[in-house]
Amino acid sequence: MAGQVPDCSKNRVIVAGNYNDSDVNQQGADPRLAGCLLSLHAYPSSSKTNTTTDQGWRDYIKSKVGSYYSRVIVTEWSGAPMSTGVDYSGAINGDVNMAYLVGVAARSRTTEWEAAGGQGSKLETRMPSPT
Repeated sequence: MAGQVPDCSKNRVIVAGNYNDSDVNQQGADPRLAGCLLSLHAYPSSSKTNTTTDQGWRDYIKSKVGSYYSRVIVTEWSGAPMSTGVDYSGAINGDVNMAYLVGVAARSRTTEWEAAGGQGSKLETRMPSPT
């Protein structure tokens, strides 16, 4: 790989997914990137499905992660309006944004994801110290 850094382990490298980080299957399957973390972005507008169920969003995220749960970090998500007075703790009732927030959050903390050692959704505001 061009630009190799010999003292940097691959599990400290985050690789962007395809199409604005919206799918990591190709990068996950690339043997040159084995061990690297994979960046996934998820937005209500990115699915183009306008799914109105949390299960629909869970399935959407699962299709974009494939079998690479253990290496994926959901590095960007939301985009649902936060200043419209919507109570996001209420029932989904067929609302795309409500379904999106519930489904993406639920998928990134499922036992399937956690059992695979998945990274879930993280906010890292500093570079971690080398170990």
